[in-house]
Amino acid sequence: MINPIYLNKRIIKEKQQEFKRAYVLKLENFYMYPEKIEKEIKKIKFQKRYLPTEYSFEEGNKLPIDEKELKRFLSLFFKREIKLTIKRYYHKDYTLLNDKEKKKDGICIIDFTKEWKKEAGGYTSFIKDDNEVIRVYPEYNVCTLIKSKNKKSFVKYINCLSKKKRVLVEGEI
Repeated sequence: MINPIYLNKRIIKEKQQEFKRAYVLKLENFYMYPEKIEKEIKKIKFQKRYLPTEYSFEEGNKLPIDEKELKRFLSLFFKREIKLTIKRYYHKDYTLLNDKEKKKDGICIIDFTKEWKKEAGGYTSFIKDDNEVIRVYPEYNVCTLIKSKNKKSFVKYINCLSKKKRVLVEGEI
């Protein structure tokens, strides 16, 4: 269940205005009961996705959240169809910048990663004109909305300092 504060009409209007002015919008404490979602994540079967010139990560076979509720919420910020996936990254996982990458108008990242060390890598970086313009670090129960039009993204290689796995739901718009 999405935190009711983010379903309040006045708050939605404020956040929509904030998002219009900026590239990024972070919504902390996004879900009311993230521990229930963590239990659901443990039930998910993940499959390795590996193409050495493009990516290494695991993708889940189902979502641990109410997909309709999230899509309804995201439609308040993005006017296009939303594709949701759950991904898991471990030590040695990554994604690379890639000319074949499909253009996306927006990205939503909802992280379920506790106590991530920044030195471990694993952040999501957005690049425009060969410059990093946005860096999203794993933050527990935070929904980050990104205007990604004309930007490419990658997940930084996760090095040996990571003692945990990064788990996130990603929405591509």
